Order: sequence, then C-alpha cells, then structure tokens
Amino acid sequence: MGPGVFVTTQPQTARFDVLLVGHLDTVFPAGTVAERPMSRDENRLYGPGVADMKSGLLNILWAMRTLPAEHRQRLAIAVAMNPDEETGSVHSHRWICELAKRSNCVLVCEAARADGSLVNARKGMAGFHLEFTGVAAHAGNEPEKARAELDVRFWENAEYDRIHQALIALCEKGFLDGVSTTLTRVHHKPAMAASDATRALMQQVEQAGKEEGIPVTWQAVGGGSDANHTAALGIPTLDGLGPVGAGFHSPTEWLDIASIEPRIRLLRRVISML
Repeated sequence: MGPGVFVTTQPQTARFDVLLVGHLDTVFPAGTVAERPMSRDENRLYGPGVADMKSGLLNILWAMRTLPAEHRQRLAIAVAMNPDEETGSVHSHRWICELAKRSNCVLVCEAARADGSLVNARKGMAGFHLEFTGVAAHAGNEPEKARAELDVRFWENAEYDRIHQALIALCEKGFLDGVSTTLTRVHHKPAMAASDATRALMQQVEQAGKEEGIPVTWQAVGGGSDANHTAALGIPTLDGLGPVGAGFHSPTEWLDIASIEPRIRLLRRVISML
C-alpha cells in the first residue's frame, strides 16, 4: 500500500464546495500488467484496472486541467485519491470521511456502468462470526466449538441496525441449552442511500448532462465504494462519474474509448455548476 494523494484549489479554506474521490489501487497482484499489458481494439481498452479505476483518475485530472480559470478561482475543490479502496479503505476511510465532513458534496469517479448509468445507491455489507461453545460430544480438535460466518447485505442503514440488534438478542438468548454464543463483527461498510440533498444533486448532474448532450441515467448497484462511507455521513454523494466500463476485477475488464471525452466534459460541467 502506498500513500494517498490530496490536492485542493484553496489550501487555507475551512470548507470545500466539492470533494472528488478516486482510488489508486487495483485488485490485481504485482506483475499482472507485465503478464497482461493494456491492449485495445477499435472500441475498447483492456487491461488490469483500466476501468476500475485508472480511467476515473484521469477523468478527475482532465476535468480539473480543463476547468475554466474562473471556476478554479471561485470554487474550493478538493481531490482525494486513496491507496486501499479495494481492500475496504481500512486505513483511509477516516481520512476521506474527515474531508467529506468539510465538503458540500462528494463526487466519486468510479467507472459508469456498462449502459452508461451513474450510481446513486450502493448496498451496504457486514460480516459476522458466530462462535458456539458447548460440551464436547466426541474426540477431536476442540469438539465443543463450532463457528458460522454470516454475510449481511442491505440497502438502508436502519435495516442493518435492526439486523445487528436482532443478532445480538439471539446470541444473548442462546440457541440451545448449555451452548453459549459469541457474535463478532469482522467488517462493515454502510449503505450508500440517496437523501433529499442527494436527489437535488442528481438533478444538477442531469441538467449538466442536458447541457453537454449526454443522457444521464442512474443505477443502484451491489458493490461498495468510498461513496458508501461519505453518503452514510449525510453528505450528498454520487458515484460513477468516470468513463463507461465493465468487467471489473476480471481479465475481461474493459473501458469504452468513445465515453472518455464526454465523461470528462460531464464532470467538468457538474463542477462548474456548483
């Protein structure tokens, strides 16, 4: 894991008009690029991380480079690029959340979906270990113990709270006489759910799309991103503001070449309207 990157147009400001977020890492091990270097055909680029999310980082770079000087001077823009998103932003999510708390909105530049849709909601996820301790029934390695793993997915954070409390209550009550149960949460990422303020931001993005001649549609998706963390703080957050791509985390990952320039224009227009 390497360092994160932070850039702002106004280093002395207390608040930002917008926080642009991307991640520098990929899921692929060292040496993958040498084995499978970037390639292209007439319509697509292929390679490890080409869509997730090297393209989104370039979207941020070129949107900022081509943003008119009047907007760069007027707006307090922050850019945060973290090095560990693919492993859950374990070390960086607090840093990103502190920046988000100082921001009016957050735009995460993960790739747009294969049909061009942006992302306005993402499932949350949590993992639990249930350990049961009772009386040994026969010989073996710790025969009095058993463990189960639970994977919980949810669209609303209130639903996660309900499930978590229900699990705690079940474990306190016990499942069988003579068997104690221990519940351990091993990971948690909150849901990215759209608030009224997020819906207002969606309307601004849709208007920016009209002005640039780019149709804007939305999807709610299952996979998590740094948008989950910032949205859970109540900060208006949207995702998928990179170029169009798919096949993330696989050898078939691709990026639509024709989408690169329009999506830079879309991001630039959205920023200019803030």
